[in-house]
Amino acid sequence: MNKPEFFVTPGYGKYMLNELHYSQAVKSGDRIEISGQGGWDDNLQIPESLEDEIAQAFRNVERTLAIAGASWEHVI
Repeated sequence: MNKPEFFVTPGYGKYMLNELHYSQAVKSGDRIEISGQGGWDDNLQIPESLEDEIAQAFRNVERTLAIAGASWEHVI
């Protein structure tokens, strides 16, 4: 069995890890799982418009995928 590898997104992820003991992604074998991606920026500020918040959330997912060695083409 593979040992899980945990990933912290640069920026807001450092706060999540240090204050909430939370990692944005975990990789086990060739599987990556992501959770808790919101529409905040690196300062944990949320945009005023819902459209901007959703766009930021997708950028956060993309960043988290990248640090775990994946991209949108790997999402099923």
